[in-house]
Amino acid sequence: MTTQTVQIFHLEVDAETLEGDYRFLVNGRDVKYISVQGNGILSGDDMCFAPILLPSLPSFPLGDWNVGHIAMNDHGAAAFAWTRREDLPSITDPWHPRQVDILDLNLLKSEKLRSNVWKCHLPSFFGNRSVIAKMANFHWEIGYYNNETKANLWIRDLDIAPEFLGHIIENGRIIGFLVECIDEARRAGHDDVDQCRRLLDKVHQAGIKHGDVNRHNFLVTKKRTWLVDWEHAQQCNETAILEEGANELERYLTDESGKGGTRTMTLEEVAA
Repeated sequence: MTTQTVQIFHLEVDAETLEGDYRFLVNGRDVKYISVQGNGILSGDDMCFAPILLPSLPSFPLGDWNVGHIAMNDHGAAAFAWTRREDLPSITDPWHPRQVDILDLNLLKSEKLRSNVWKCHLPSFFGNRSVIAKMANFHWEIGYYNNETKANLWIRDLDIAPEFLGHIIENGRIIGFLVECIDEARRAGHDDVDQCRRLLDKVHQAGIKHGDVNRHNFLVTKKRTWLVDWEHAQQCNETAILEEGANELERYLTDESGKGGTRTMTLEEVAA
């Protein structure tokens, strides 16, 4: 019997139903999207704890499939109810010439900044430079990154955001993108209102509304300020709408609620 290596890229478990959605890497090369029946197979904590979850799963079937569902069978054991090949959605209209396969990102050894954001190293593409990878974990998230990919095209010549470095592909479809990593940057605060306002004015003069202005989306270094996270951006020429964010800028920069903040971890921590 062939030994399988199964690792978790990402997981989401409903707190009420305990239905789980998982993105697995199988044998280091195949990405599988699997839902797991809730309320019966494992407890809520165990559904999120790799050392207990993974041994409790049935062997993954061979064959050409990328989506499956695990449920309890007639004998009370976890089993695959079905598997199939689906054409999962992709980011449309790629505009950058570079495309990087997700397997080249080595996410299992990368620093996870948020559920969908990683700090990676790709020596074959960028030498010793770190890059930021941002991607959809599941197909229902593609719309956000499709919009952010378009927004990065709109702003690419404005010098207001980290450089867009290319698209991330998984099994032939585009699921995210790479941008420049801004090292030694801090989040904006009250003392940065003027420079953040100048940056936001530049965005508005280009007829673009960022859509998610908060202190964590301004990166401040000793030399300059950057604006990041463009998934809610819109092209807009209505002055009143554009000024809504600018008028509240000082309040946004003093907000300590944590909106837009980051949580740093690696996938090895998920498996611990």
